[in-house]
Amino acid sequence: MKVISLNPYGPIISNETQGAGIHRLLCEELSKNDIIEVQFNGIVAMVTLCAKQIFGQLYKDLGAAEFKRRIKLTNANEDIKAVIIEGITNAISN
Repeated sequence: MKVISLNPYGPIISNETQGAGIHRLLCEELSKNDIIEVQFNGIVAMVTLCAKQIFGQLYKDLGAAEFKRRIKLTNANEDIKAVIIEGITNAISN
C-alpha cells in the first residue's frame, strides 16, 4: 500500500490546478500500487469542484467496488468526507 499525503496541497484544496495535480498523482500511484492510502493530515477543507475532479473521476473510472477496495481515505474531517461524497455524487450524475 502506498501512502500519499495531501498536506503539500493544503490547508485548503480549492482550485482546478490543485485538483488536476492530485488526480494525476493518484492515477500514477494506482497504476503502480494495488491500494493507496490518501492522508488528509493538515487539510481543513476541500471544495466540491475538486472533490468531483479528483474522487468523482476516480470513482467513475474504477467503479464503486474497486474504488472502495483500492482507495483508503484517512484523517479526513467530517466536512471533507461530506464534500467527497457530494463530489462523487455529482460526477456519477453527469
